[in-house]
Amino acid sequence: MVYGGINAVTNVPAGRSFFKRPSQYRHGFLGRLARFFWGDPVRPGEQRSNKEHLPLASAIAGASANLLFGDMPSFKAEDEATQERLDEFVDDGLHAALREGAEVASALGGVYLRVVWDAEVRDHPWISVVHPDCAVPEWRWDKLAAVTFWHTIRDDGFEVVRQLERHEPGVIRHSVWKGTADSLGRQMALTDFPETEPLADLVDNEGGIATGIEKLTAVYVPNLKPNRIWRNVPAGANLGRSDFSGIESTLDNLDEAYTDWMRDVRLGKARLLLDSSVLENLGRGQGGTFDIDQELFVPLHRQDEPGPGAGCHPGPGHHGRNGGGG
Repeated sequence: MVYGGINAVTNVPAGRSFFKRPSQYRHGFLGRLARFFWGDPVRPGEQRSNKEHLPLASAIAGASANLLFGDMPSFKAEDEATQERLDEFVDDGLHAALREGAEVASALGGVYLRVVWDAEVRDHPWISVVHPDCAVPEWRWDKLAAVTFWHTIRDDGFEVVRQLERHEPGVIRHSVWKGTADSLGRQMALTDFPETEPLADLVDNEGGIATGIEKLTAVYVPNLKPNRIWRNVPAGANLGRSDFSGIESTLDNLDEAYTDWMRDVRLGKARLLLDSSVLENLGRGQGGTFDIDQELFVPLHRQDEPGPGAGCHPGPGHHGRNGGGG
């Protein structure tokens, strides 16, 4: 995800000419990425697929989530009716949602959980997971005061249509915007797009839906604090930090070492010189083949092989090319 933007540019000739090598000498975030193994621009004639990836980061996130929610947590309430309601939520995929949220938080530093409801889908609300890179939070002290979730409805490479869902205490506001990849653009009517048209009958004149409660219907759960990178940035200081924070270069070095190792294996296979006797005959005129992954070989004595000394010296009575006796 971090390197995707650079790789997309450097995979075309114009991009390679711009990102030739100067970025490797820059300071800051761009220079750091350019010096990464995966941030190195693809050279002409090479393919990105030549680089091998060890999925260690995803394994760390999965293990972290399993430690937290390997077993479903229990929810207890003194009121019997409340307990029955909690049991309904637990049996309706809550465990899977919490497990997913924990893995997202491990990788991205935190996760948003929001309450959603749709009578046409289910007869009761449920919890939905939202990734933090699709949210714009607003903080009051260190508490979440409001948050705007967004997702792309359409993207044709020129115009981008986004739906915004803003959670405030007591209300959820919906809007749709048409802009570009780096600009929100202008607000459109909800009825202009089939994806948001059903919301038009539910919102008020300001695009809001009253929730009936005074609290937010969304929460932010940080993975771990403090966030060392954005500690001085008000908008990011309250975000959690990823389990990968500080080990990015180590993960990158592991991919580079693994790639070099696999390259040596491929080159070693490519330089083998084989005798025809170890080839598997594919039939007359079809040539032969050799399994480079085969580990065991059994020598065979063919009947057509010449015996010891055969053909080494001419026998008695043999005439040379120029004639003459034996």
